[in-house]
Amino acid sequence: MQPLNPNTSPLGTLRSHANAQAGRAQATNRLATGLRINRAADDPAGLISSEQLRAVLAALEAETRASHRTDAVANTADAALAEAASMVSDAKALAVAAANTGALSDAEREALQIEMDSMTQAASRTLERAGFAGERLFDGKTTL
Repeated sequence: MQPLNPNTSPLGTLRSHANAQAGRAQATNRLATGLRINRAADDPAGLISSEQLRAVLAALEAETRASHRTDAVANTADAALAEAASMVSDAKALAVAAANTGALSDAEREALQIEMDSMTQAASRTLERAGFAGERLFDGKTTL
């Protein structure tokens, strides 16, 4: 029986085998990492571009996280301000009721004043204690 290609030298066969092994190793490496470019020898210009894109992507992800945190801080501050505004609105209604001197006794006006003081303290306490991640929001130091 004759060989398939009688002109093929053993060195050529070894070279073809080595090339096939290298190709298989490269394909396995790409499959394992999920990347087309794993080292500079794969594509030098592509590697530079991909590394620049990775850096830009990392910066954008950091900015996105910072933006989400800022939104959360703003939402927390907004909720505290809404609660304090509600208390101030109730206090205003109390003040209007207390101004009606003809229909209220002195004891009733004193009770309204106690309630007004309580609302004022609660609104102040709400703003003093409003915080995010352990930082006070209305102390004049926090910035968004």
